[in-house]
Amino acid sequence: MTISSNNNNIQTYLNNDVQLNKTLERVATGLLINKASDNAASLAISENLKTEASGISQSIENVNSALAMTQIGDKAMGEQSNILDSVKKDLLQASTDTTSQEGRDALLQKVQKSLEQLNNIASQTNYNGTSLLQASPTDTAPSDSQD
Repeated sequence: MTISSNNNNIQTYLNNDVQLNKTLERVATGLLINKASDNAASLAISENLKTEASGISQSIENVNSALAMTQIGDKAMGEQSNILDSVKKDLLQASTDTTSQEGRDALLQKVQKSLEQLNNIASQTNYNGTSLLQASPTDTAPSDSQD
């Protein structure tokens, strides 16, 4: 009579069970690597790529914010340029000998209103509360003194 052992069969069963559990975990999570023991090198690479992707996403957000800020400033300065062109035209008209004193007075009032409008644009142009066309109280003029 022989006593047979199923040790090989039991070991094969246990190995298959471990593999089945890993496969089920991957299917359930949708991930190829769920923990470092699955593939440590690939997990490290994956984590580095996630960090890099996060940095790139933030960079894209920063560029989009800078672009929006630039567009706001550009539009406001375009309006200011139009106002200054109008002021120049009015000043040239006022300087001619054919313009009466009443005409000059009217042009002066028009120029003053235009300059007020110019200042309003400068004071009201901002991006997320940051003034774009006016110096803030923390801005300082460059120093002429030499140290």
